[in-house]
Amino acid sequence: MTKATPVISEYINLDKGISYAEYQRHINSYIFASKFVQNRVVLDVACGSGTGSTYLASRGAKAVFGGDISKDALRNAKRWNKDWWRVGFILLDAQALPFTNNSFDVVVSFETIEHLKQTDKFLLECRRVLREGGFFICATPNKKVASPLFRKPVNPYHLREFYPGELCQLLSKYFVNIEVYGLRQLDLWNKTGVQAIHMAAQILLALFSREKTQNFLYRLYPVISRESHILEFGGNIEETVDRNWQVIPIKDNLFTTPKTILAVAKQG
Repeated sequence: MTKATPVISEYINLDKGISYAEYQRHINSYIFASKFVQNRVVLDVACGSGTGSTYLASRGAKAVFGGDISKDALRNAKRWNKDWWRVGFILLDAQALPFTNNSFDVVVSFETIEHLKQTDKFLLECRRVLREGGFFICATPNKKVASPLFRKPVNPYHLREFYPGELCQLLSKYFVNIEVYGLRQLDLWNKTGVQAIHMAAQILLALFSREKTQNFLYRLYPVISRESHILEFGGNIEETVDRNWQVIPIKDNLFTTPKTILAVAKQG
């Protein structure tokens, strides 16, 4: 395997590799979502590489549609996923879904909402295309870890990040029976370390180019620069799961908090 290349944008491009943390966040989110898809019609909003969409299709979904705003992402999805024919890949805008009302039983959207200008419009659209009693499953970075000391997100591709309570409050405007989970539960020591890295990144970005800053951080932070997991996407992903990244009921207090928030809600 080749070493992962620093990701320039948030879209996971398998040609450039994927870091260990990205890989685990990706597969664990979809493994969790697969519990909801048996014999159901599923929409994967912002499907990116399409590996998650294809995985859901393999787990008993009646039909899966993977959509993304990037034409390049969709081209790569068909090229990388040998079973792409099991998924209907479609170009779409998450804030204006090209489907009729009540089209899906499940809508999943991972690492999407933090990129959108119109989060309310996005959630309205997801609710609109869901059938009554359908499930909406989303994941997003926890602001408590990602950028708690800054008004704006540290990640330049994020427009808004959420604390767990904020995400619940937003979802409750459009859905019912909201349950919140976490990925990669961090203790106080690890949480402080992640926050220190983000602060250092902000300082470095003010002094140097983004490329130089990224290359420096990837050398500094070993877990990010682990080998690419491109090849594993074609096999049994359950065999590569890191239990530290498994989705569990959220624990959010002074001493522990998840790196990523995952929420499940129902169309009521």
